[in-house]
Amino acid sequence: MGLLLDRLPVRIKLDDNNMADSSMLIKDIVSEVNLSVENQIPYSEILQLAKDRRSLFDVVVIYHWQSDALEHSLKIPGAQVSSKRIRARGAKFTLQLEFSERDNGLHCGIEYNASVLSPPQMAAIMSFIPTVFKSLISGSAPAEILSSLRPLKNDNLLAAMPSYNKRVNEVRKAFSEALGIYTEDITPMTTLYDLGGTSLTALRLHYFLGEKGLRGDLRDILRGPSLGEIAWMFQ
Repeated sequence: MGLLLDRLPVRIKLDDNNMADSSMLIKDIVSEVNLSVENQIPYSEILQLAKDRRSLFDVVVIYHWQSDALEHSLKIPGAQVSSKRIRARGAKFTLQLEFSERDNGLHCGIEYNASVLSPPQMAAIMSFIPTVFKSLISGSAPAEILSSLRPLKNDNLLAAMPSYNKRVNEVRKAFSEALGIYTEDITPMTTLYDLGGTSLTALRLHYFLGEKGLRGDLRDILRGPSLGEIAWMFQ
């Protein structure tokens, strides 16, 4: 059983006061969320008022309270109710952060549109989130937190994404199978066409990627992305 929720836009005003005090920033965010709930308008009506059918919001945040789980809220006589999280493939928004309350802490699930957000951008986001939360909990000023993130831009943040690096290796193997050559030394910047591939090879590559559980659009391969970009788009 699931629940389809409408999008609720929340506007956070940043100023010198709340950027200097983490507790004040959190208080302002809570206040704005409550105001948004109290004055909610269906998302379809917001689009009509804006006279724009495109998505207005690039980042969607979802929070699941543990007390809202079905085993706590749904009672059926003579039956034991339990819940299990399942996920559909693909991204519903440009970036979705889904927080779930757990006994031992907070879990953050991330969905993203790989055709919009690049590997370095997502690596930065995934690296920054734990730092931001730890800093807010310790009471660091939001302005100081932002300043502390800037030096991290020069780090190799992709190394912090083992799932992406694993996909790079899987795509490299698919390249080898599609081309019939040894590809162990191929860099992530190499394209299929750099290795003499054709549209027919692209079709073969698409098949071998699917065999490895990596799904994506054949058209993305045909336009000539690098090995690393394919590993980013096919998941």
